[in-house]
Amino acid sequence: MTTRNELLQERFSELENGTYLDIYKHLNMSYRSDDFKDRIFDGYLKYFNITIRKYTLMDRTYRKLTDDILLLRFFCEVNKGKKQLYLYDVYQYSVFQQYIDKKADEYQSRQDILNHKDIVFSLLDKISKYMLENKKFFSIPTSIFSSDEQELLLKMLHNEVIFKDEIIIKNGLLKDKSIVISFTFDEFRDFCLTKYILKNYDEEIFIEFWESLQTELSTIREGVTKYIFYLARTISKDDLLPIIEKLPKYNEIYWDYIWGLEDKWMTIGDKKLWYENLINLSEYDKNIVSDLLMKYDFSFFKNINISLLFKALDTIVNDLKKYKIFIEKMFKTHNDSIYRYHYDKEKAVFPYNDLLENLIYNVDDPNWNKNHKQIFKLTLYLTDLDYYGTRELWRKLILSSPKIAINLLEDMNNYPVENINGNIKELLNDLLKINNLNIETREKLDDLYNTNSFSNDMNIDLALFMEMIHGEDENENF
Repeated sequence: MTTRNELLQERFSELENGTYLDIYKHLNMSYRSDDFKDRIFDGYLKYFNITIRKYTLMDRTYRKLTDDILLLRFFCEVNKGKKQLYLYDVYQYSVFQQYIDKKADEYQSRQDILNHKDIVFSLLDKISKYMLENKKFFSIPTSIFSSDEQELLLKMLHNEVIFKDEIIIKNGLLKDKSIVISFTFDEFRDFCLTKYILKNYDEEIFIEFWESLQTELSTIREGVTKYIFYLARTISKDDLLPIIEKLPKYNEIYWDYIWGLEDKWMTIGDKKLWYENLINLSEYDKNIVSDLLMKYDFSFFKNINISLLFKALDTIVNDLKKYKIFIEKMFKTHNDSIYRYHYDKEKAVFPYNDLLENLIYNVDDPNWNKNHKQIFKLTLYLTDLDYYGTRELWRKLILSSPKIAINLLEDMNNYPVENINGNIKELLNDLLKINNLNIETREKLDDLYNTNSFSNDMNIDLALFMEMIHGEDENENF
């Protein structure tokens, strides 16, 4: 049994204080153990008959859904009955729009209305208008609604999670009770407010509203700003996007919220901007790399994916000093077991020893390897960070998924930078020493080794590269 905190005493005081005190346990859902999260998550998916495509549930997506049960409810409502669902991320603006459309369809109760959806949309707009005009974003009096609207509102209150009702006691000469409503989910409220603003404001009024949003309206500032950006990049690209691109804080808004945009809305302009920020080691480079590392599935992320990181590495490597800085900034190894759980602005995006540990843990699963193929390719760029760990990984990969390993080695063989090409040749030599290779795999490895152009006679460029990578101190770790 669950309830909102403000209704706990009213609904469950007898359980907490009466005969059943020893039988029931009061659990504050603001704290959720891992077991509790698993139970809630699995229970919702089972109830709504949803299955997730294997290997696509990202840890950040799982945390987003289990940390906010209301978002999980909205998500499951709009995806009810769906099979093999990709779950690399949850795009809230899309979930909310689908939820509104779904509920509008469900509330068809009158046959004398041309478009039944208009009732739901006009109700949400009326509430949004009242909130904005009165700068009051909670406790909306029900007296502002018509009888038809109250009928629909009652259905929503009884059956859904959109609204919650409260009884307010007014103090004065006469004590009176008044019923008010509020959005249950602040994120959904901010989405509805944004939709109303974009439907009803022209450019001049929008700019006035934007200015007031920065100086007042702190309750809705972050949420509305976020959804203005999302809707400008999706359904209102022609009209709204040119307006917000001229705003003084647009660059800040872009880098705050671009990570929550679906890949289908990403453009060539985004790709170019990210690439330039990577090769110039900008203040956003860590955020970009963190995002690209999660976009290793080319079949799902078609516009921007980890290939952009490879392209940037291929450019940066021409400046060996910059290359060292970049690699350390993104993948520098660590020795502290609790390092990964603490925020540190100097912390690498994904320490290479953690990356190797994760890959080695899963490498015996050929299907997992197929899905994460591009992450294995990344290790060929990072071999100098831990040659022996990389060698161990590739020994396992060549045995569990020889076609994937060969394909990646073919792609990277004769890399134009001598040191990386030398690492690949050394890795090929090591793989050829494995006794239980099948004949076909051994022949392909042997062919790659023989066609690799790396020379053991280290030239001056390679010497310079090794000095920059390893430093003058032979014991310096990279």
